[in-house]
Amino acid sequence: REFNSAMSRRKRIEETRYLDETTKKHRKGSHNPKSGPESNFASIICSCGITTTSDGSTYQIRASDDVCTNVKNYISQSSSAMDEFIAGLESHFNTLSNLSQSLKASVIVWEPTASQLTRTVKPMQVGDCLITMLLRVEKLQPHLVRILFEKMPEHFDDPSGENICTHIIQKMRWLDVVATESDLTNRLLELLYIAPLCLKQDIILSLPDIVTEADHSTLVQALETLLESDPECTNAVLDSLAHLSVEPELLADLIAKVTELLNSASACDLPPVIRFLLQAVPASGGIALASSIRRSLGFIELPPLSQQESSSASGESAVLEALRSGLRFRKDLATALLNTVRQAPANEIRTFDLQVLIVLRSLGDPKRRADVDRAIRHHIQAGGITLLLLRQAIVRHVEALRPFFSDLLSLADSLTRATDPALARAGAVLYPSLFQAFTDPCSRQEVLGALLTHAGSGCDAEAHAALDALAVIAERDRVGLRRYAGLVKGLLDFLHHLRRAHIRKLFSVFGTLARSSTVAAGNEVGARYGGGASGGGASGSGSGRRLQRLNEEDRMDDDDLSSQNGVSGSRVEVEEELDDEVHIHIRKLLSDSRPRYKHYGLIGAVSAVMALSSEPAGAIGRETADQRADGSVRTEEIGYGRGRAALGLLDDVCSCCARHPAAMAFFYDELATAMELAVREGFVVRASTLEWVGEKLTGELEERYLLDMDAALEGHLAGPGLGHPGWDVEVGMNLDASDAQDG
Repeated sequence: REFNSAMSRRKRIEETRYLDETTKKHRKGSHNPKSGPESNFASIICSCGITTTSDGSTYQIRASDDVCTNVKNYISQSSSAMDEFIAGLESHFNTLSNLSQSLKASVIVWEPTASQLTRTVKPMQVGDCLITMLLRVEKLQPHLVRILFEKMPEHFDDPSGENICTHIIQKMRWLDVVATESDLTNRLLELLYIAPLCLKQDIILSLPDIVTEADHSTLVQALETLLESDPECTNAVLDSLAHLSVEPELLADLIAKVTELLNSASACDLPPVIRFLLQAVPASGGIALASSIRRSLGFIELPPLSQQESSSASGESAVLEALRSGLRFRKDLATALLNTVRQAPANEIRTFDLQVLIVLRSLGDPKRRADVDRAIRHHIQAGGITLLLLRQAIVRHVEALRPFFSDLLSLADSLTRATDPALARAGAVLYPSLFQAFTDPCSRQEVLGALLTHAGSGCDAEAHAALDALAVIAERDRVGLRRYAGLVKGLLDFLHHLRRAHIRKLFSVFGTLARSSTVAAGNEVGARYGGGASGGGASGSGSGRRLQRLNEEDRMDDDDLSSQNGVSGSRVEVEEELDDEVHIHIRKLLSDSRPRYKHYGLIGAVSAVMALSSEPAGAIGRETADQRADGSVRTEEIGYGRGRAALGLLDDVCSCCARHPAAMAFFYDELATAMELAVREGFVVRASTLEWVGEKLTGELEERYLLDMDAALEGHLAGPGLGHPGWDVEVGMNLDASDAQDG
């Protein structure tokens, strides 16, 4: 108790000393030749507990509540005291520097406790500014508001004055009490018509925090008029309207006018328009709103990447994000939008419809995700969502869909696992599009990991679609895929789980990655170099032609993405030789004594040979001026090295299969089918490979089973290995097309 009483006495002594010092300063200032309302105002606020720091730039106080109480007591003394205080305020705010000082935070005088008396460094505490403290005095508030609103237009043309006006508006937000006499609502609306654009937007955004709820109806009508007359304030007006209480009659009219903005609003104003509609529209108007959104947002049909502007992509991203944030808490509107898209005719499905379905799929509701998947499958089977639309929706809109990558990957996984061939083809188109559009390493690894999972699933259709997609990725972006070749090579350890047709596709991917020379990036989609026998080649050919047609339709997008990803022009350099690890694996399979694995090795060897021996028409023997200028290896020399590697591999196959007639027959059949498919796809087989085939296969056939007409007529049939002396000779093949008797 003694300690507390001692501290109380000390505090009273310090307060007395503080008041004495301020009084002395005031008395010294009274001898200043300056006199008038401003000097009187300084003495008044000093007596209320407001002083200035030593440099005179900042006010200092003890407590904000004490200041408000002192001011209230002072102006309540008499009407003359009120008039004197108001006159002092007006005179004080005539100077821009004084007005700026009144908007600065004040400094609270430090009052140490008993344990803090020994401190040498005094902490700085910040209090409210002078205008904020005076606005809390209800009796003074109307006069202060009038003075401030009269002073603000005087500073519109001053660059620093506009900033001061913004600060004044901010000080009027979240007032504890708003006096009726202040008439804040009408004064703010009057200021809107004369304020510059930047200040006007700040005022509009501050209105919900300043105006009382009783004035919301008046404010809604004024903002509705401003929405039609000033398009530059659309964003701010809608943001402010979303925080106001609107009567049902006014709300219906307001929603109708805002819905009309979907057709005319700029890209930067569309997100707030969508957010407001999704927040304000009642459940009964969900179907109408969904139809309006789907009908009006046609701008999302963007041109190719090379013709797009960054503002278009950013505006599209903002629209999709506004849809996702608005629908997350409006399940009724999400259901209405899903039903609208699902019931749309197949010939009216656009890119935006697919993007809406992706947004709905990302909301996190498992039941809705299943409904969205059913809607997507329905439109794919009905022909509304075509393969071209599916690809362009990702490639041309990658920036807008970047936040939805996981949902797109999940959708591709679901489609690839489907038993319907149309859905599986859609999944096979989605994966290459995702790999091409999302170029970051993490996304590409996820795409390849999903494809390898499909390839090893044990389901023929699923593995077929996954390997088709992997082949397309290899042909469009072989340099990008080579960085992740280690992932793809993991399938070599699980060949026994794959069918022969799948193994052909897999080795064709390795052959594509290993092909040397300069090749056009994104070209030759769908070509198959390792087509097999017994129907495998026909299947590969049909898939190749189907994907090749798709590539021809959207080749422009491939070139745009290649230039964005840092590929110079549309040509890239790849390795000269077949990958050593793949080559070693093929040799191991060829040397295996088990027929099944030897056949796997033969399939891989044929794929590698065709990759090294075939080129697009006109590519063989071509040498460009650029290659000579930069000192790179000539095309003829590269072709010679590749041809030599192909011949060496063919010789290895013959040596491994020399004692296995069934394996040799399988090799001949595989090689013949692969060469036929390569020619059919528009490729040219190198002369060195054709010469080897002529020497090893055609020559052996002629030597063992065919004779010239002259030799046959002379009776030279009884030699070793040529037949039996008693056999009759009959010409049965029309090789010379002139002397054959039985054609």
